[in-house]
Amino acid sequence: SSSSSLPSLTLSAYRRPEAAVRLFNSCDAGSRIELDYDVQQGLILGHGASSTVRLAMRRSDGMKVAVKCIPKHEILHNTCLLNECNILRQISPCHASIIRLLNVYESSENVFFVMDWCRGGDLYAHLTNTNSTSEEQASRYSEDDAK
Repeated sequence: SSSSSLPSLTLSAYRRPEAAVRLFNSCDAGSRIELDYDVQQGLILGHGASSTVRLAMRRSDGMKVAVKCIPKHEILHNTCLLNECNILRQISPCHASIIRLLNVYESSENVFFVMDWCRGGDLYAHLTNTNSTSEEQASRYSEDDAK
């Protein structure tokens, strides 16, 4: 039958990495994040429900970046993660106050979003660590966003 001639897709790098599912057509299949970035395995910037964010350094110029590592099985179960990438790609070049998505890499088991690194953390963390935010502070954030 014709269905038996189709290759089976797998997320496992241990079986057949060449048959792993590709989620992003814009990723260069031969490109590996380790060639362009030194991802510091020991320095975790944060955890999410389905990802880990680590500090990394771009090898070409030493720029520090944040790398969000998402296991592919999480993306297949939660398509919102695909939407996050598409939204960041669309708005990153247009708005100075939003983290830029610099690159996307894909291995046989993970997807890596390379983004700007914010030394002070993100706005949500700042607001939740502050007991209260004054109207003046809130207007400053809004004013910065309007520029």
